[in-house]
Amino acid sequence: MQSQYQMAAESLKKYQIPQTVKEGIWYLEELSEQINYLSLYKELFPCEWLSSKTPLRQHSHPSVYSDLEIEFLELVNEWLFPIDYHEDFRECTERYTEIPVYSQNTDWWEIGLEELSFTEQFLLSLIGYGHPQEDWNFCFGFIPHKLVMVDKINWDKLSSLCQQTTSPLSLLYDAISIIDHSTECIWLDVTHEEYVSFDWEQAVLKYLAEQWQLCQTYCQKMTDFSEWIESSIDHRKQVIKLWNKARN
Repeated sequence: MQSQYQMAAESLKKYQIPQTVKEGIWYLEELSEQINYLSLYKELFPCEWLSSKTPLRQHSHPSVYSDLEIEFLELVNEWLFPIDYHEDFRECTERYTEIPVYSQNTDWWEIGLEELSFTEQFLLSLIGYGHPQEDWNFCFGFIPHKLVMVDKINWDKLSSLCQQTTSPLSLLYDAISIIDHSTECIWLDVTHEEYVSFDWEQAVLKYLAEQWQLCQTYCQKMTDFSEWIESSIDHRKQVIKLWNKARN
């Protein structure tokens, strides 16, 4: 029973009139954030907003967010992009004053080569950051007779060659771009060491949602390319042949 009284007391604090200037500022800042969240809810999810039966001031969870705000955050998580995979908005003790962007890619330079997938190891070895050529037979089933160094590759030419061939080989340029963090997709290019965040604005949410869809497209390309690479030594040799053609 004591915990129920404590929860009730905490809930009542949300309606307590600010007693100091600092408390007043905090109250106004929180109110401003609430208004912004609910405005975005109404703008981005109009059907859900109109059909919601949740009272405006309802606050039934031990969270800094009202129930309507939680509805909005869960919709963002489900339909736009992940705010945080592991967050339970019903138990948040601090507000997301900014939108965090978490890397969906591997920072291969931060971990051991053996911890990477077969395809990641192969691509890194292709561009000179993986296994030395004398280990290729053990790692990949063959040693290339010729392998152009990465600094001799014309990347525009490689991109053009990939566009001219058939899938999944055509996905080579995109797969390397993922490894290299050069896709121009923020979810893949940002590293785990960086902290990237944005303001809660409608244009930002739409941009991050579009970028998330691009991220999913790239991830599917990597999946398709990986399945192809891992299925046959001949497929790996085809990659080497195409790569060598892209020499300056």
